[in-house]
Parts: sequence; C-alpha cells; structure tokens
Amino acid sequence: PNKYAILSDPTPLGEEESHRYRSIVGALNFYSGATRHDISYPVSRLSQFCKRPTVGSMQALYRVLAYLKCTSYFSIHAKYGGHGNTVECYCDSDHAGDRKLNTRSQTGVFILLNGAPVYWRSVKQVSTAISSACAEIYALSDAVKIVRLYRYRAMELGMSVPCPLQVKVDNTQAKTFARGTCVNSKLGGTFDMRSQWVAELKDRSQVTVQYVNTTNNIADLLTKTPRTHRFQQLLSMVGDKQYRRISKDRAMAVMAQFADCAMTA
Repeated sequence: PNKYAILSDPTPLGEEESHRYRSIVGALNFYSGATRHDISYPVSRLSQFCKRPTVGSMQALYRVLAYLKCTSYFSIHAKYGGHGNTVECYCDSDHAGDRKLNTRSQTGVFILLNGAPVYWRSVKQVSTAISSACAEIYALSDAVKIVRLYRYRAMELGMSVPCPLQVKVDNTQAKTFARGTCVNSKLGGTFDMRSQWVAELKDRSQVTVQYVNTTNNIADLLTKTPRTHRFQQLLSMVGDKQYRRISKDRAMAVMAQFADCAMTA
C-alpha cells in the first residue's frame, strides 16, 4: 500500500473489527516470514497498528490481501548443481521514513543462498538515528549478526559456506565505519566504540562489507514503499538471480553429460 494510506482515516476501529484486524495481520506475518518476502515491509507497517487499528490501516490491509489474491502464483525456487554454495547478504535502511508516525528508521536484511531467498527481515529500529549513516550502521550491525547466525546454522546442517561472508550496503559511510578508516567522523560520540557489536562489525575474518549501488540493492524491497515499476524491478532482480543460478547449473550439467559421452566414445 501507499506509505501513508494507513493514515488516510485515523478513526479507531470497534472491538470486533480490531480483533479481526489483529487476526489477519498475525496470519500475514506468518506468510511474510515464510514465503512472501514481497509483503514483508507492508506487513511490518500494518503490525505497528495492532494496538489501536484504524479505518485507514484496515483499508491498507485489504489492499495487501487483494495483492496476495492476484499473485497466488508467487513462488521461491532454486536448483543446486553441486558446484559450491554462494551466500549473498543485502542490508538497507530508510532514515526516519515514517515521520508522520515516528522518527525511527526501518531495517531490511535479505539473504540469498545460491540465488534463492532464504532469509529476509523488515523491522523498525529500536532507537532514532541522527543521520542516514547512523541508520545504515545500525542496519549493517543487524545484518552482520543475522548472516553469522545463518552461517552457524548452515554449518550444523553440514553445508559448506564461504568465509568471510560479504554484506552488501548502499552507503559508503557505513562501509567506512566497518573498516574503521574514518577516525574523525561526524558520528563520533554516537556509538560507544568499546561496544562488542562494534568489534564484531569490524571483524573482517568472518564478515566483510561491500558497497553496492542503490539500484541493485534488493533490500530496498524491505525498507521502502517504491512505485510500481521499481517494485516490479526489485522482484525481477531476485527472480533473475534465481534464474541465473539455475541456468548455470543446467549448462554445467549439459557440459558434464557431453564430457561423459565423449570419454565413453
């Protein structure tokens, strides 16, 4: 839904309608966390109105349900060809994008395994960021913790995951902060440099930070309400990553089959 559609009518809902609202949002939270990364951000915003649902938030909720009905074909797929695993992690944030509600920013983290989405998260940050760089650093910190946890779980399942893992951000200041190369930054005094999460953020043996252009940052899907063409572009980017991986595996399989036939001949 439109970013401020939920504010179009601030009239509170009745008790029965409020109960229905919370029930539907609870169900959508399950779907958005399991298979529908395309609705994670709208569901995150709608969840913020569970305490006091309004007529506007209910209308926005119906728009999400209508979108789901029209996209029942949505699916996640991937094919592993045995050529090693690739893990891509994207993170993003919006700086106080909901100023009409509050000044806290939104964090988005997206993890792809062999081109297929395996983890995504869209959530409000716990405190107000004083700048866009500050918001990006908080998001980067969450992404580092999440991708490390994902690596630990993959190792428990016997999967080989490349190390160090790369976290892709579209903010150069966040990348500089992770490298610790900006001693006289304007963010001085914002973060306690003795904090453990800062040390973990700068631990290059496990995680490295890589810059990616905003246009190619698929985590934008989890932090903003883009226009229709941009929304479709982000979904296509995720789909293309899956397609490229599948096409590559098929090509390798054909080459291997051709090699076997040649050796047999």
